[in-house]
Amino acid sequence: MLAAEPLIAAYCVTEPGAGSDVAAIKTKAEKKGDSYVINGPKAWITGGGYAKWFFVLARTETDPKTPAGQAFTAFVVDGDTPGISRGKKVPE
Repeated sequence: MLAAEPLIAAYCVTEPGAGSDVAAIKTKAEKKGDSYVINGPKAWITGGGYAKWFFVLARTETDPKTPAGQAFTAFVVDGDTPGISRGKKVPE
């Protein structure tokens, strides 16, 4: 058995002002010691209100000359990580 309960994760890429244009993502991840600190808003995250894990795409390269395909890193973030805030649920 891989999990004792349903594992719910959310895909966090879209942002206000960027939509699904990955090259326009402003969320940044900065290395601090052995970890990263991720800062920035995500929006329209299906399942974000109850997900236990988040797949977060963040900019790790600040040089504007870096091609978009090399400027980002994907992180798997525990939903109980301090600093995560969840917005209001949008009615279906």
